[in-house]
Amino acid sequence: MTNRDVMQLHKQSKMAWGAVAAQLKGLLLGYWRGSRGNVAVTMALLIVPLAGAVGLAGEGSSWLLVHRSMQHAADSAVIAAVTNGSTTVGANGDPLYTTEARAVASSYGYVNGANNTTVNVTDGVACPDGAGNVCYKVTIRKKVSLGLLQLVGYNGDDTVGGAPAQLIVAKALSRPMPSPSPLCILALDANSGDSGILVNGGPKSQLGGCSVFSNSNATCHGHDLGALYGGAVGSDDGCGITETSSAPAVADPYVSLASNILANPCGSTASAFPQEPSAAVTKLNGSYTSGSTNFTQPICGDVQLTGNVNITSGNAVLTIENGQLDVGNYTISTAPGAGLTVVFTGPTVSGLSPSHFITGGGTIDFNAPSSGTWSGVSIYQDPNLPSGPGVDFSYHGNSPTWNLSGLAYFPKANLTFKGAVSKSSNGYNCFVLVTYTLTFDGTADLFANTGQCSSAGLNVPLATIGTRAGLVS
Repeated sequence: MTNRDVMQLHKQSKMAWGAVAAQLKGLLLGYWRGSRGNVAVTMALLIVPLAGAVGLAGEGSSWLLVHRSMQHAADSAVIAAVTNGSTTVGANGDPLYTTEARAVASSYGYVNGANNTTVNVTDGVACPDGAGNVCYKVTIRKKVSLGLLQLVGYNGDDTVGGAPAQLIVAKALSRPMPSPSPLCILALDANSGDSGILVNGGPKSQLGGCSVFSNSNATCHGHDLGALYGGAVGSDDGCGITETSSAPAVADPYVSLASNILANPCGSTASAFPQEPSAAVTKLNGSYTSGSTNFTQPICGDVQLTGNVNITSGNAVLTIENGQLDVGNYTISTAPGAGLTVVFTGPTVSGLSPSHFITGGGTIDFNAPSSGTWSGVSIYQDPNLPSGPGVDFSYHGNSPTWNLSGLAYFPKANLTFKGAVSKSSNGYNCFVLVTYTLTFDGTADLFANTGQCSSAGLNVPLATIGTRAGLVS
């Protein structure tokens, strides 16, 4: 309740009291001036003003109690409106933030359109604290029928069904206060004309309360990805349960990890990087530890699985210089407690057009290291690689199947996603995807979650798109 509201109620009470006092004064003066009096007659005459006094005490107090209850309802409702924040129009024709606010008000007993009550919700209201036109406002109005006060001539300031009534009003203002939100998908493309995140078709997603963000635009046709928040530096159109446009850009949080990539031992000629189907490509098969040769020094050219590969212990790093990882029809996995990071890197070499990603029809099922140099990182594509076909790829169907825990980092890649991602068999519920651009097509099925990323050793990216509400006086 604001000071102005209290003063208004006091003023209305004073008006009612003035009517009562005037009648009492007139009757008492007439009694004392008369040459003779009649107590019974006088008392009968006093019934009306006394009833008015009782009415003032009872009804005036009731107004204050009703207003207090309405103010609590308005405060809670406006915070709900800000927290929801969605301008999407629901089935009832109202923005979702309005529906949310009215639902909260109704839980206090103030239902819009019922019992002489209205609950109005608006956004874009000028904030009195100088924050600009970013406030939400809830106004609850309730007409209360008059009782005994009518006996002394007080007729309120409104009517109900033609009868005198008192209008009680409670107002509340709130503005969004941005707070960091953890991201499970980040598109780094900063070209203002692009959609860094583009969703077509009907993808499935289990984003576990995390959010998505684009450093350009985000466009989701008919599917919000199930993300708690969707944000974009430009326009966010349909991405996230709650959408935020014109948000601050998110800097690449993992670019500095490139300094951990081992030095290139391969040279700078095309022949130094064997490509499939050459028999000279490196072949892997069987069980390895983090200390195995192929996991302590870079491999030159393509890597091909000729059988299942399992990292049995330690935190292994598979560094591939100018080559792809072809899993064929096999599985590369980590045992419980073990971790693996696959790093794609390599110099630009004349006459060589390598691929820097994972291919094949098998399965990648590994957990990122939970500590050490590559803590929390499952796949890392060197940000110094040139843009183009060598880093761009389309992941579709089960080619291969992705069961990953940790970060999948493709900062230069235009990734088209048509497949499925689940957590690794022996890993944490943690999957974060960073790309240049990301397109979801068809029925892509993405499991992304940041709930256990702390245990997985990954510091997740944050964007200022989540909102909390602050009341404005």
